[in-house]
Amino acid sequence: MPRRKSKPRVSPAAFFRVTKRNTGQAETVWEHLRNLMSRELHEEVILMYEVTNLCDADSHFNLPTTFEDTETFFEIGRAYFLTHRYALCDHIYKTMIETFPMPKFPEEQTTESDFCEHTVKYARHECLMKMKKLYDAYACLTTIENPTVPLKLKAAYLSVVNASAKKPRERKTVYKWKPVKFDENQFRSNNPSKNCNSSLGAASQFVRNQKSEVPRDFCEKFAQKFAGNSERHNVEMWLKAQQAAGKRDFSRAILYLKRMTHANSRVQSEMGKFYFKLGRKDQARRVLQAVFERNVRWVEGMDLLAFLLWEDENKFGNQLEHLSRNLLDLWPDRAETFIAAGYMTINLDWYTAYEHSARALGAAEVATEQNARAILLRAQCLIKMKRANDAMRQLQEGVSRDKNNVELFRELCLLMLEHDDHREAKNQVTNLVLNNPNDLNAKILKVHVFISANSRTRETHNTNTDIIGMMEEILQEYPHSVGDVIELLDEYYKSNLTEPCKNLMELIEKHKKRILHDKMRLYHNLQAEYNLRCQKPTKSYKHAIAAQILGEDVNGAYMSRIEQEYRNNCQHLLDEQFSICSTPPSSAISSPNPKSSRKRGKSSTSSCFENTPSCSYNLRSRQSSIGTPVPPNLSNESIDRDLDLNFSMTTLTANNLRNDFQIFSPDLEERQSSSGEEEMMETEENHRVVHEEDQENYDDEESEEEFEVEGEESEEDE
Repeated sequence: MPRRKSKPRVSPAAFFRVTKRNTGQAETVWEHLRNLMSRELHEEVILMYEVTNLCDADSHFNLPTTFEDTETFFEIGRAYFLTHRYALCDHIYKTMIETFPMPKFPEEQTTESDFCEHTVKYARHECLMKMKKLYDAYACLTTIENPTVPLKLKAAYLSVVNASAKKPRERKTVYKWKPVKFDENQFRSNNPSKNCNSSLGAASQFVRNQKSEVPRDFCEKFAQKFAGNSERHNVEMWLKAQQAAGKRDFSRAILYLKRMTHANSRVQSEMGKFYFKLGRKDQARRVLQAVFERNVRWVEGMDLLAFLLWEDENKFGNQLEHLSRNLLDLWPDRAETFIAAGYMTINLDWYTAYEHSARALGAAEVATEQNARAILLRAQCLIKMKRANDAMRQLQEGVSRDKNNVELFRELCLLMLEHDDHREAKNQVTNLVLNNPNDLNAKILKVHVFISANSRTRETHNTNTDIIGMMEEILQEYPHSVGDVIELLDEYYKSNLTEPCKNLMELIEKHKKRILHDKMRLYHNLQAEYNLRCQKPTKSYKHAIAAQILGEDVNGAYMSRIEQEYRNNCQHLLDEQFSICSTPPSSAISSPNPKSSRKRGKSSTSSCFENTPSCSYNLRSRQSSIGTPVPPNLSNESIDRDLDLNFSMTTLTANNLRNDFQIFSPDLEERQSSSGEEEMMETEENHRVVHEEDQENYDDEESEEEFEVEGEESEEDE
C-alpha cells in the first residue's frame, strides 16, 4: 500500500497568523475601540470596554501596553466625560497619571502619539469641576509644571475661585438622563457601508428585541470578530445572556453571565437586575451590595439597591444612609441619587422625600426604570401624606406610559384593593398579563389580586378553582418559583377559601429542594395547615413545631386546634399504642420465621428497653423547652410513627426517644445521670444475653434450612 503523506507541522503562532490573515475580521479590543471612537459612538465604547474588561477588581483596569493603546485609553475617559459619567472618568485619568510615564514638556515627546502630562491633568481638572469638587480641582492645577500654558492655567484658577465665591443656590438638574438606544437596523440591512463590525451595543439590542429573527449562530459569529479567547468568550456569553433576557428566561441569562471570565460592576449589576425580575429580591440585594462595596463609583442599578434596602429598613438602614451619602458626593445630578436620598428620608420627613421624588422625575426619562422608581417614591410620599387619590392618579399616569413595569402595576393594584376597587384591580392585572404573557412576576401578581378580591367580595366559587389552576400552571412552568407559590397558597388558606389543592401540594413537595432557607418556615406552616384540614393532626403537629423552630409565630390557639382534631379523629390509635407499649409481644424474642429472626439484632433490644424508666418520658419535656401547649392525649409513639421515619412502633427503642427529646429538653442529660449507673449496667447485661440467645437461634435455624435443602436435592436425585 502506498504510504500516506503526513501533513507538514505548523507552529501555533504561525497557525494563528494564517487564520487572522485569512479571515481578516479578528481584531483586538483596542482596535475595536478605536473604530468606535472614530464614529463617535461613545456609549458603544463604554459598553465594549466594560464587557471585555478582564480584571476582577474595578480598582484596576485592563491597561494598555503601547502608545497607541494609551491614547485610546485616554479617549475612553473622554467618552465617560461626554456621557456625564464624571466619577468613572476621573478614575481613569487618575489611573493614567499614577501609572504611565508621560513627558512633562513638549520637548520631551518622542512620537506624535505621545502626549504631555499636563493634558491629562487639565482634563481631570475639568472633570472635577463638573463634580463640584473645587478643592480637588484646584489641587490638580497646582501640580501642573508646564510653563507654556500660563493663560490656560490662569483662566482655570479664576474659574475655581469664582465658583467657590458664589453663594450656594438651589441645585437644578443640569442633564436629563436618557436611555441608551443603539442602531440595530444595521444588522438587518444589506448595505455593508452601514455595518459596523464593532457595535456590541447594537448587537445586544438586536438579539434582545428581535427574538425570532436572530439566527442561531449570530452570537458565535459576532464573537469571532475579536482576537483573544477570553474576549471572544465574554462577548459571546454577554450576547447569549441578552438573548435569553429578551425571551424572559432570566435564570438562563444569569447562568450565561456567571460563565464569563470576569465579574466586574457591569456584569454584576446586570445580574442583580435579572435576579430582581425573577422575584429573588434577597439575592438581588446581595449582588448589588457587593457591587457597591467593591466599586463605590458605580451608579447603574443603585436606585434598585436603594429600593431593596428601604423595604427592610430596620435591618439595612445604615447601608441605605451610606449609599445615599456616597451618591450625593459622586453623582449629585443623577436620578439614582435623588431616589436613594428620597428613600432615606421618607420615614423622617415626607415633604423632603417628596421634593427628592420631583427632582428624580425631572432627571429621568419617561418609560425608564429610574422614572418608574421615582413614581413609586412619589406615590409612597403621597400615601403617607393621606393623599391616596393623588397617589392613585400618579400611578395610573405611570402605568399608561410604561405598560410593562410590574412594580407600578403592583402598587396600583394594592392601592385599589385597599379602597375596595376590586373590579378595576382585576382589569389592570389582566391587561398586564396580556401584555407580558411570559412574565413570572405578572402572573404571581394576578393570583395575588384574585385571592384578595375574592376573599373580600365573596364572588362565585368557580373563580376560586381557577386560582388553584393558575398556581399549578405557574409552578409547572417555573419550578424555581415554589417559594412565591407557597406565599400565595398561605394567603389563600388565610382567606378561608376551602378548595381542593391536593395536586398543588404534591407539586410543592416535589420541588421542595428549590425552596430557599428563609422560606422554609412558610413551607412548614403551610404543611401544618394543610394536614390539619386533611385530618392528619400528627403530621400537622410535626410541621408546626418545625415552623416554630425556624421562627414562625405558632400560638396556643393553633395547637389547641390540633389537639381537638386529634381527639375527634385519632382517639382509636391511642388504645392500640398503649397496648403495644404495656404488653410487648412474645414474638419480639423468638419467632419461627427465619427472615424476621435475622433482623433480631436490632429489634430484640427494643423489647428489653421498652420497660426501662426512660420510656416514661412524654411530650411534657418538649413543652417545657419550647413553651407551646402540647395535646395531653398525644403519645410519643404516635408522634414518631407519623414523622416518616419508616419503622414500626415495636422497634422503637428508648435510645431513639432519648435522642429525639434531647433536642427539645436541654436538661435531659442531668435527669438521666441522676438515675444512676445500675440501670445502665442492667440494660447492657440484658442486651448481651438476648443477643447471645438470638445468635444461637439464628445458627440453629440456618442449620435446619441447610438440612432441608440437602433432603430436597437427594429426593430429586432418586
